[in-house]
Amino acid sequence: PGNSSRYSKDLLIPTKVLHNATVVGKTLIDSGLKSIFGAQVVGVSRKGTFMRNPDSSCVIEVNDTLYFAGELDNIEFYVAEFGLEMLDAETETGPLNELLYDHLSYHKFIQVTLRPQADLVGRT
Repeated sequence: PGNSSRYSKDLLIPTKVLHNATVVGKTLIDSGLKSIFGAQVVGVSRKGTFMRNPDSSCVIEVNDTLYFAGELDNIEFYVAEFGLEMLDAETETGPLNELLYDHLSYHKFIQVTLRPQADLVGRT
């Protein structure tokens, strides 16, 4: 309710692939991450390189940062399901960290990818 980001749609959430994650060594398609409901992987950061809209054949490695777009409740479910860790401004160290968090006085700023039919299109 209100303007709480918890209830917003189309959030961009960075997550870290832990060493015991079920997705390690699998492609996005084989891991099941390409067929999840209510969220999608829209980016992968690995060793200082960012891959936007990664291909289904992208193999997931330990310490990759996966960027999910979707609803927070769905993302939280998949984080637990696949053995990932949600990151925030203090723990996200990928190439988007500076863009998302540095030089901002308001640290609840988020970047989103909107679908054309999203409720937020045309709103400020």
